[in-house]
Amino acid sequence: MEENSKETSVIEKDTQIAAEEETGETESGPGEDAGQDADREKTQGRSRFVYGIRIACGAYLVYLSWNLIKDIGTAEGWHRAVVIIAAGLFTLAGAGLVIVSARRLIEEGRK
Repeated sequence: MEENSKETSVIEKDTQIAAEEETGETESGPGEDAGQDADREKTQGRSRFVYGIRIACGAYLVYLSWNLIKDIGTAEGWHRAVVIIAAGLFTLAGAGLVIVSARRLIEEGRK
């Protein structure tokens, strides 16, 4: 009988959480909001850091592709084709990483 009441309370709690997520309202006490705000700021700080690292990695890929493009003249035969393909992939990946991460970082700052 005790197990059944525990299961019921868990189901009620899950239902309450789902309702709060849908409406955006919470029934938290005065101390809980401060804890949630601190967790949110901590998470935003981490995501800003991650986006910064992604932007730096994307910029590095673009830098590598630029160096590959400069050295195309020294490559011969099929090596030249490999260098061109690699430079193109590095440019696309790096620019994409920079653009997407910068957009998400800007959106994160607006919240």
